[in-house]
Amino acid sequence: MTFARSYWSLGAVVIAFTLALFALSPGFFTIDEFIYFAGADAFANSRSFVVSNGPGDWHSEQLQLQLLVPGPSGLTPQYPPGTAILGGPLMSLFGLHGLMLVNTLSAALTVYLLYAIAKRHFGGHEVGLVSCALLLGGTFFLEYAFAVWPHAVSVLCVTWAFALTLDAIKSDNSLIFRSVAAGAVIGFGLLFRTDTILVLPAVGLVLFLFADRPYLRSALLGAGFLPFLAAASAANWVKFGTFNPLSYGRKTGGAVTFADHLPAFIGLALAGAVFLVLHSSWSKIRRKDLVFWTIGALGLVLAIIAHGFTLRYLHGFWGLVVDATILQDSRPGVAYLDNGTVNFWGLWKKALGQSMPWLALLLGLTWGARDIESRIKLSILILAVIWSLPFFPKDWHGGMSSNMRYFLPLLPWLCALAAKLIFEIVGTVSDPVRKLLIGAVLLVLAEQLWLLFSATHFAGVNQILSTYVFGLIGLLALSSFFVAKYQSMLRTALVVALGGGLALSVHFATFDFLNAQYNRNKSLVMNEVYREIPERSLAYVPSRFLLGWALAPGHVVASPNLLVSAPSDRSDTFDYDLIRQAHEDGYRVFVARNYVTDGLRNRKGLRLIETDIGLEGQTLFEIRAE
Repeated sequence: MTFARSYWSLGAVVIAFTLALFALSPGFFTIDEFIYFAGADAFANSRSFVVSNGPGDWHSEQLQLQLLVPGPSGLTPQYPPGTAILGGPLMSLFGLHGLMLVNTLSAALTVYLLYAIAKRHFGGHEVGLVSCALLLGGTFFLEYAFAVWPHAVSVLCVTWAFALTLDAIKSDNSLIFRSVAAGAVIGFGLLFRTDTILVLPAVGLVLFLFADRPYLRSALLGAGFLPFLAAASAANWVKFGTFNPLSYGRKTGGAVTFADHLPAFIGLALAGAVFLVLHSSWSKIRRKDLVFWTIGALGLVLAIIAHGFTLRYLHGFWGLVVDATILQDSRPGVAYLDNGTVNFWGLWKKALGQSMPWLALLLGLTWGARDIESRIKLSILILAVIWSLPFFPKDWHGGMSSNMRYFLPLLPWLCALAAKLIFEIVGTVSDPVRKLLIGAVLLVLAEQLWLLFSATHFAGVNQILSTYVFGLIGLLALSSFFVAKYQSMLRTALVVALGGGLALSVHFATFDFLNAQYNRNKSLVMNEVYREIPERSLAYVPSRFLLGWALAPGHVVASPNLLVSAPSDRSDTFDYDLIRQAHEDGYRVFVARNYVTDGLRNRKGLRLIETDIGLEGQTLFEIRAE
């Protein structure tokens, strides 16, 4: 009966997510999603990864749209091939919604899997339900569940592979299946997002530390992973002419080259070696306290020697987890305002703790969740540290987004831990529901006062008030353990603060989701408007607004260098040789109003003519030769 109920629950979750997908906008949020679309469209129509964007004798980096890469056979998307291979046929069947379907189904499976994980490892049925509620309502997970970006595929694969690993360290049952399946799941995720590979060293280290027969398990893990690794290598050979399965087809950029992360890899290798040596000889060591002090001293010395990396890592931790306003990004889309807030391409981006102030509750792991096995908590810590290594030292925040999307694969585990702590802390106070509601009401009041009296307005709610709430929850979570005298009062205050933090998280999750839907709908509206661009045209227009026009013969899209040139040097953002060649070949050239620069206006031999293509105030200009 339980088995049957389990499958009914899975079916209900899948159906709910699928119905929601087709009720929501299939528009695109960023240029990244257009590139995924271009790859899927090419594969659906030609069973090729090559994207046609202009006549064969036109050669300009601006035809690469920043994220297409010139390969042996032509321009190809820089991203892994999974979305093109699976999304292309589904897009042919279901339209643009089909391109999102694999991602949405992955999100649904993740929710079901999280419930099973939390129930098995973190405290039972109630903890499982709260974990899922926290993931769905208190994080930015849903924003990426209904998107072309295949983040949810990566989340599912990382969660599933690590869940199989935790099962493996607790039981020898199904040893072969669990090990091979974990490798296969990681490999499948690699075909959609390269960051999925980060779970592989975490799984390997956990197996060697806590599982029986780690060499056999690692070999079986590799057996499951290698076929997908070979497929990724083969795809990149066809696309880029390299067998590197992690390549984006560029010598630099994309931060996926080994040299980009050499210090992190060295640190990981050293830490892994130390762990393994200690694990294999721990029972023979008499002075274990001396070992801990020695490791601490060596770690401090190493941190001082590699102080540059250490400082960058700590800066990235603070910027990506605590306060996004300290992130350093010199690109023109990032504006540092005098009031202390930072605008990222029109969005008030938040660090993890700003998006989810309840995250600070995890500091309570110093005193709580004692019945969760230490090796499970340590395994999750290993995963989190390894996952952070490419991102923290580089302040790698994910570009145009409202939140830290690169850390999505960690959210299920953070939600499970937080759910366990929530149950523990609310169990120590009287009438906890009332206190949580009081916290939520106080948060709403504080936000309204902030909007009325703070010069930062809603930007400050996102990037300043949220930091205060995060800090308050963290302080109370720690104090509840260290200050025994006032423990009852402190835990009551913690529950009230947690209610405010949960309310703010739900507010941000809802607002960011609706804002993403607004931008996706806007892309569909602009798509219909820009269908009026005539054939045989070169369009300097945001590609996500050209879904119904781009990629057809005689329909060429170009991107100026606005994202890579400094704001003070916007006079040379266009490839005038490309514009000249287009005119010579009988093409008309159009440019979006927000792309027009003084350099283009004053260019000799060219003149701008306003057209009636576009919405009021957003009409295109035509660039004509004099």
